[in-house]
Amino acid sequence: MARKKKYYLPAKYADLLAWLKNFIDCIAANRERFGVPEDVFDDLRNKSSAFQLAQDKAEQHNAGPVDRLVRKEAADVVKKAARDVVNRYLKYNPDVTDADKRKLGITIPDDTKTPVEVPKTHPVFVLKLYDFMRISIQFHDQILTESDDKTPKARPYGVNGAVVKFATLEQPPKDHTGLGQSDLATRSPHILSFDAEDRGKTAYIAMAWQNEKGEKGPWTLVQSIIVP
Repeated sequence: MARKKKYYLPAKYADLLAWLKNFIDCIAANRERFGVPEDVFDDLRNKSSAFQLAQDKAEQHNAGPVDRLVRKEAADVVKKAARDVVNRYLKYNPDVTDADKRKLGITIPDDTKTPVEVPKTHPVFVLKLYDFMRISIQFHDQILTESDDKTPKARPYGVNGAVVKFATLEQPPKDHTGLGQSDLATRSPHILSFDAEDRGKTAYIAMAWQNEKGEKGPWTLVQSIIVP
């Protein structure tokens, strides 16, 4: 079954700004009830402000291609942050009512849609050095498409991302249960950031698909890389 597209984020920049203002105001008034952490909310608000500045500059009469590129990049960043907030804290949160979702301007899940199963496959991922204290994770599903070129599927139907468990350790862990930190990768490549004291240490990483209800599939084996 084809993945349903999410249309709640407006395509036009001016409309996106208006949507973000309403979205952020609604969360601000209900942040604790919605369970959105303060640092996550502040990050979203800061990225929205950066997009507003980029939009203002790109709309000036002397704006050039670089200004428009900066605006596009800022829009992509804040849209990803907004989608992450929706998927992690709002979409299937029982404390967020359908009336709340209408006010927030997000998609209300259809109770009659095809049930989402627990993921049966796991991600395949490659670790690469990105820049100082950051590592790139390129990932896709272990199952190939049915097309002639056998290209990898980005992710299975019903999956909202890949849970990344990681840690810097002196000795390799037995499996993912020995990794204390976690993140959600919603698109490939995913960039993991580390602290300055982690430079030169070995980072251990494992992944598993997570569906829209928060249920996880099988975990990968642990891979390792030196933090640059």
